[in-house]
Amino acid sequence: MVKDLLKEKKNNMTGNAMMIMVSVVLSRILGFVRTMLIPERLGGMNEVTDAYNLAFLLPDLMYSLLVGGAISAALIPMLAGYIEKKDEEDGWKAVSTFVNATFIAMFVVSVLGIVFAPQLMNIIAPGYDKSNTEVYELSVQLTRILFPSVCFLMLAGLCNGIMNSYQKFVVAAYGPCLYNLLCIFSIYFLSSDDPSNHYSVHRVVWGVVLSSFIYFLFQIAFTFKHLKHYRFGLYFRHKGFKQMLKLAIPSLLTTSVMQVNIIISNSVTTNFPEGSVTALNIASKTWQMPLGIIAQSMGVAMLPVLSTLFAAEKKDEFIQKFNKALRTVLMLAIPSAFAMAILANPVIRTLFKFSDKLTEGDIDLTARILILYSIALVAQSVNTILNRSFFSVKDAVTPLLSGLVAIAVNVGFSVLSYRYTGMEVRGIALAYSLAACVNMVILIGSMNRKMNILKNKKQLTLEIVKMVFASVIMAFVLVLCERYLLP
Repeated sequence: MVKDLLKEKKNNMTGNAMMIMVSVVLSRILGFVRTMLIPERLGGMNEVTDAYNLAFLLPDLMYSLLVGGAISAALIPMLAGYIEKKDEEDGWKAVSTFVNATFIAMFVVSVLGIVFAPQLMNIIAPGYDKSNTEVYELSVQLTRILFPSVCFLMLAGLCNGIMNSYQKFVVAAYGPCLYNLLCIFSIYFLSSDDPSNHYSVHRVVWGVVLSSFIYFLFQIAFTFKHLKHYRFGLYFRHKGFKQMLKLAIPSLLTTSVMQVNIIISNSVTTNFPEGSVTALNIASKTWQMPLGIIAQSMGVAMLPVLSTLFAAEKKDEFIQKFNKALRTVLMLAIPSAFAMAILANPVIRTLFKFSDKLTEGDIDLTARILILYSIALVAQSVNTILNRSFFSVKDAVTPLLSGLVAIAVNVGFSVLSYRYTGMEVRGIALAYSLAACVNMVILIGSMNRKMNILKNKKQLTLEIVKMVFASVIMAFVLVLCERYLLP
């Protein structure tokens, strides 16, 4: 099996996933260093760091809509299918139209986002527009600066999608590492730790925009050789483009579920004490680190493979590859969730060991949020695999409907928690996790009805029970270690 993992075969999904996993680990580590530097370089968990985190919500949503949604659901399966059918040149008419139309749409959205930033911020940060106008105004300013970066990140994402379609994963996988590294340099060298110095955070955000531009230049340099069939025209009547549009539109909403839920969580959190948004963001980025390592790397590798198998009508092999990916993800996600819940406080304390900007209360609050987010780790890992599987069979409607239900659940539990539980920001994390679980149950049932993926469900159930049992034993050992060995 080890030899198989090391072979660089075109359709070696596990081998590709292992390679991508390494890049994701590096990217997530750099991304988390970037997250940790914000309170360290901007004076701790305060109004400035809250404004900084809020400013990223809308640009991040736009990015996830296109890169996580349209590109994954439409561009990669369609282009991979045309390549498999030896009809690459005709396929590029549809792909070129999709790329050109996407850029035009994103440019317009960015302009509108800059113009209507105050109105948008009223929606996503209702707790600040009247009670704390300084944070509100700073958030608006930073949001306007950040919107142009969405265009650069979108173009880089399109380059990644094209390379993934050709199953060239290396540059696409390691490009985000460069972006995060550039952002780290911007935060470290352009900031000051004086919270009252708003020019400092402005410089940091401009540095992030420049980093996104350099990231795009890096990706296009390696994608250029695959663009020989690219055209500047718009072939709206091409049947391939129409099919891509049918896949892209519902997937835009489907893959935005996670980001929309994050926006909802932050929106409610603006009603809580200063620093709550920053604590929620740090805990969120912490649990998303293993999510990216475990699920997203496998999802990126499996999408073109499953798309090719579906196009070739190899259903049995499709089911086999899917179940292999699902088992692998569960085998990693379940013990990781247990470990995260048990070691939440030591993890946060270790990550900020060399920072003197976070108080004991900041660390304790962030750790308590992380414990509740650990529930979402397993659910979102499975959801990532399921969403990619739906995209590979060119079905983006089912994940959309399931995602809308999840959003409704998140809104409902967030409001109930805010009004009746007194859990404050911890209740927001719990609501998010419950919504992720509901989404997982719906997606599993829907995919099983569509492709009969659980025909060996007894064996899968037994394997999950074994994973949980082993994780419980591991958790017991970790509790003993935390109590008697850790300081």
